[in-house]
Amino acid sequence: MAKVLAFNVTAACLEAELLLCGLARDIAPKGTPASANAGQPPRDTSPKGLMRMMVENSGLKVQVCAIHLPAKGAGASMLADGVTTAAPDAMGAAIVAPGISAMSF
Repeated sequence: MAKVLAFNVTAACLEAELLLCGLARDIAPKGTPASANAGQPPRDTSPKGLMRMMVENSGLKVQVCAIHLPAKGAGASMLADGVTTAAPDAMGAAIVAPGISAMSF
């Protein structure tokens, strides 16, 4: 649902950022599980496909949880195009900044 809401925000020409944590981080790597690439109703769009479309079309900033790569023993080169590693200090400051709405799923 987070990606659907982010899509609607960016479609309204507003800025959005997406932080992928927990199971959502599975769409961050270049190679992803089949479930992340499978189309889902009602528009037959996959979670990864929707993320990629928002990155390409509206400049959505997508970050993966800072502990994800070290926990996998991997580097940033394994991340999909347009996905970076979150900096906890910067993300924390952004979440509490005046005028910012933060949603968690």
